[in-house]
Formats: sequence, structure tokens, C-alpha cells
Amino acid sequence: MKTRRWSATRRVFLLLMAMCWGVDGFAAAATLPTGFNETPVATGLASPTAMQIAPDGRLFVCEQGGQLRVIKDGALLPTPFLTLTVSSVGERGLLGVAFDPAFAANHHIALAGSESSTPPRATASSTSRRALPRPSI
Repeated sequence: MKTRRWSATRRVFLLLMAMCWGVDGFAAAATLPTGFNETPVATGLASPTAMQIAPDGRLFVCEQGGQLRVIKDGALLPTPFLTLTVSSVGERGLLGVAFDPAFAANHHIALAGSESSTPPRATASSTSRRALPRPSI
């Protein structure tokens, strides 16, 4: 009986390994539809979660750890636009950014993320609206 159980366990393990190898190979073989191109936008981002293009053309990128980064003229700026204290456990963190329709005049943005709390709460998501200083970047 032990031999039969060991044999079945070994077969399941080998099957799972083969499936994982096949999935990895499948992901590498993905192709884009006709007319689409894959173009890297920036390097150096840590766990990006969301992005939004500002009315002035800058690309704002949320990082899970709480940093809002800016890509300007095709380059990631070295200094984060702002950094928030967030809980970045699992799928939490800085998860969204949106610009006020009157952003050019009032510089308001909305940020969505997970509050950092001690001890961690089961539901600690928040959305905040902030007025940013007139950016010099």
C-alpha cells in the first residue's frame, strides 16, 4: 500500500512539474496582435501598480511601496514625486492615481492605497485627494 501511495504521489509531483514548465514556456511564447509593438517605457521601477498620464505629458507611476514616480521625456526621474507610508504586504500598497479634471489649475490628484496600521487591520484601504505644489519637474 505504501508503494502504491508513493507511486501516485510521485506521478502527481511529476505532472505538476511538467505543467509548471509548460506554463512558463507558454508565457514566453506569447505574441502581440498585428499592429502592436512592445516598447519599454522605463527601467528602475520597484513593483509598479498603476500609471496615469498627466495633462502636461508626464507619466506618473505608483509603486507598491508608496512612492509616486515620474517619467518625463522618456526618463525615470531619480527623485520620487512623493512618498507615502503604506502597507505593502501582499497585494496592498499605493495602488492608484488619478488627476483632477482641473489639474492644470489646481494640481489636485487622487491616490488610492492601503493604510499602514499597527496592528494591521483586515480592511485598511483609503483614497485621498491631495493638492500638490506647482511642480518644477
